Amino acid sequence: PKQPLDLIRNGVRDEERLGLYPNMDYMGLYSALCCLSTIIQAVPGENLAMGESLLNVFASLLPFLDTSMIQSMPTAVASMFSLFPQPLHKDIGDILCY
Repeated sequence: PKQPLDLIRNGVRDEERLGLYPNMDYMGLYSALCCLSTIIQAVPGENLAMGESLLNVFASLLPFLDTSMIQSMPTAVASMFSLFPQPLHKDIGDILCY
């Protein structure tokens, strides 16, 4: 069988790829992460650690999302350049290049 990351390249095979994983609300998690990323500046405390964790979860979610969510991810991640602390900009760029 094909590997899930190979199946990402073919949006027609979303159902086959997503069927390899437990039925969880990955799209809901993606939406929640997008909302959290917009308010990170308002959260008191260590924004660097929180931003790093959010970026890790964004990157980990990729195989679980359908094609429309995958196509919207670069815009969501790119918007983090203005929201996240400067030390995370390299990590944001790395995710965009992936």
